[in-house]
Amino acid sequence: MRSAKRNLRPFGPVELDDILLLIALIIAIAIGWWLGRRESGRRSDGLARMPDDYLRGLNHLLREQPDEAIEAFSKALDVNSGAVETHLALGRLFRVRGQVDQATAVHQNLLARSDLPAAVSSQVRFELANDYMVAGLLDRAERLLKELSVESGEIKPRSLELLMEVYQREKEWELAIEVGLDLLPLVGNRIGPVLAHFCCEVAVEQLDRGEFNRARRQVKQALRYDENCVRASLLKGHLETQTGHFREAIKAFQRVKDQDPAYLPESIPKLAECYRELGKEKELEKFLLSCLEENPSVTVAFSVADLLYGAPGMEAQAHDFIAGQLLKRPSLRGVQRLIELLAEQATSADRAPLQDLRNLTGQLLESKPVYQCSHCGYAGKQLSWQCPGCSQWGKIKPIYGIEGE
Repeated sequence: MRSAKRNLRPFGPVELDDILLLIALIIAIAIGWWLGRRESGRRSDGLARMPDDYLRGLNHLLREQPDEAIEAFSKALDVNSGAVETHLALGRLFRVRGQVDQATAVHQNLLARSDLPAAVSSQVRFELANDYMVAGLLDRAERLLKELSVESGEIKPRSLELLMEVYQREKEWELAIEVGLDLLPLVGNRIGPVLAHFCCEVAVEQLDRGEFNRARRQVKQALRYDENCVRASLLKGHLETQTGHFREAIKAFQRVKDQDPAYLPESIPKLAECYRELGKEKELEKFLLSCLEENPSVTVAFSVADLLYGAPGMEAQAHDFIAGQLLKRPSLRGVQRLIELLAEQATSADRAPLQDLRNLTGQLLESKPVYQCSHCGYAGKQLSWQCPGCSQWGKIKPIYGIEGE
C-alpha cells in the first residue's frame, strides 16, 4: 500500500470528526485482526499479541497526531489483508480529510485483488467513483457509475444518484433527466422537485435560443414532476410575456401565490407589467391587496403605492400608504422608497437633505444580502435556484424582515 504519509495536509488541533472516524477505524482494525486470528486457527497459550503498527497508531492518536496514526493503521491493515471493510473505512477517512490520492490508492489496491466477491467489488468501485468525483475526474466517475447503474441490489440507486450528480456538474441536463427517470421508481417522488429544476434548466437554454414551443413543453413537464415548482411558473410567465400572451402570463405568475408565497416578490413586477399591457389596473390592485393581506411584503406594498402614485392627485395617498405599511412592518427598503417619493414632490431646497437620507439608506442596503438558503444559510444578492453553498435545489428564497421583504 502506498505510504499514507506523503502529501498529507498540515493538521492543527484534532477535529471531532477526525477523532470519531479514527476511533471507528481502530475498532474495525481490531475486529478484523481478531477475526483473522480466529479464522486462521492459530492459537497460543497466552494472549494474542496485537500488531505493533496498531499499537503505534493508537499511541499517535492519544498524542493527537492523527496523520501519523493513519499511516500506522495503514500498515496494520497489511497484517490481515482480508479486512476489506477496514480498507474501505480507511479510504473514506482519507477522502473526508481531502487526501484523495491516498483514498484512490486504497480502493485501486482492493480492486487489484482477484478474490473479491462481486458485491464487494461493486462497493469498492462505488467508493472509487466518489474519489474521482472529489478529484474532479468526472469522466472516470461516469464510466464506473454507468457500469454500476445496471447492476442489481442497493448499489443501483446509489450509483444512479451519483451519476445524476455527475451530469449536474457537467450541466448535461437532458442526460441528468434520463438518469433521474431511471431512479424515480427506485426512490419514489423524492427526486421529483430536482427533475423539475432540470427541466427548467433545459427550458432556459431553449428560451435563449428562441425555441418557445419546446420551452413550453419543458415547463409543462417540470410541473408534472413538481406541481409546486415556483421556478416553472415564473419561467412560464416570462415566456408568455415575451410572446405577447399576457393572460397566460398572468395565470402563471398568479400561481406562485399558491405554490410558495415567499416567492411573490419575484413574480409581482412582471405580473404588474402584464396587467398594464391589458389595461386592467383595477384587477391588479385587487390582486395585490389580497396578497398584501395574506402574505405582506415590501415589493407588494411598493406595487400598490405605484398604482396610487400613477393616478392623478393620488400622490398624498401613496405617501400615506407607504407610511402606514412601515408602521405595521418596519423595513429599510420601505423607508428608502418613502424618501424617494417625498423627494420627487419636494422643492429644490428640501430635496437635498432627502437625497442625503436616500443615499445613506442605499449604502446600508448595499451591504445586505437579499436571498438566503433555508438549508445551509448561504446568503447573497442574486436568486440562485441551486444553492452555491450546499447544492440543494429550490432552497434559496427572498429574505423577509427589517432588512428584506
